[in-house]
Amino acid sequence: MEYHELANIFPMMGAEEFQDLCDDIEKNGLAEPIVLYDGKVLDGRNRYSACTVLGIVPETVEYTGDDPLAYVISKNLKRRHLNESQRATVAAKLANMPLGSNQYKRGSANLQTHDTPQISQAKAAAMMNVSERSVASAKKIQELGIPEVIKAVESGKIPVSVAANTESL
Repeated sequence: MEYHELANIFPMMGAEEFQDLCDDIEKNGLAEPIVLYDGKVLDGRNRYSACTVLGIVPETVEYTGDDPLAYVISKNLKRRHLNESQRATVAAKLANMPLGSNQYKRGSANLQTHDTPQISQAKAAAMMNVSERSVASAKKIQELGIPEVIKAVESGKIPVSVAANTESL
């Protein structure tokens, strides 16, 4: 099953966390269903992957709200233990996304429209509780960074401030 673009703004779990999740699902079962939107996983990518590894067919439910971006942020921001650099990376992905709920109409492959207001870096920073400078650094890494550096920042192994100031970009 594919992952929805909005779900992909958050990083996947690291290997150790993922193994813990697999162990928990194997022992206790899937506690929360996978949430789908437009036939793609909107919430529960790690749970879905764990079920796949374990050979379990997960329960799914269809998202019925009217603001899938707010839903993804709400479900992931408090539940996940993301450090400041990881939150800055999420904010950088949010920056310049369309703002509001009407741009996510079913069947629309293009999330960005010309007449829809955009999420500024300042608003994205506020949403993720990070500085605008961190968001700008994360944006620079995403645009100019090599894949290994981007992955290291997204996984929390390298601070965004260090990665943005390296010559490897």
